[in-house]
Amino acid sequence: MLNIKFAKLNIHSFHLSASVNPQMMSATSGVARSQFNVAVTFDRRKITSCNCTCSSKAYWCAHVVAVCLHRIHMPTQVCLRAPVSESLSRLHRDQLQKFAQYLISELPQQILPTAQLLLDELLSAQPNAINSYCGAPDPTAGASAHDQTSWYLDEKTLHDNIKKILIKFCVPAPIVFRYLFSILISELNFEYYIDQQIV
Repeated sequence: MLNIKFAKLNIHSFHLSASVNPQMMSATSGVARSQFNVAVTFDRRKITSCNCTCSSKAYWCAHVVAVCLHRIHMPTQVCLRAPVSESLSRLHRDQLQKFAQYLISELPQQILPTAQLLLDELLSAQPNAINSYCGAPDPTAGASAHDQTSWYLDEKTLHDNIKKILIKFCVPAPIVFRYLFSILISELNFEYYIDQQIV
């Protein structure tokens, strides 16, 4: 039995994020608690990407599905926020520095290597991509109006499952084979009888 509790459920424009606390009830192991972070990106009525920090290999794990259903059925419980880029534009220099340092301090192992790489590129005297473009990417702001978006689906698995369903419901059952075989035998016997009568 899966009982899911949500914490920090936020939506930034086109990006839904949540911390999910599932409680796996088991008769043998009791209650096992853990927390997973879910991120869902959507655009123009399509979910374009989703990921979860759990170990599931599925595109849509139970935590992603639970977050999406919670957003649909309980929209008032989701905190609506502006895109991150818009919020950052309202900060002063000292606030931006504080934001960056607190962010690195919270998750040093995950963020520090990437943060240092970005700092090296920004401070580099050599021409590079990050300094040649204005602005920066913002995954919470959504796709461009000209971008083509599509549903985030595991198409191979979907095709395989549809194929299995079609095979299950379209292949005649043994009783159907017996019925068709009996009809065929009847026809053959009838033709043989007619042939015998003609001869």
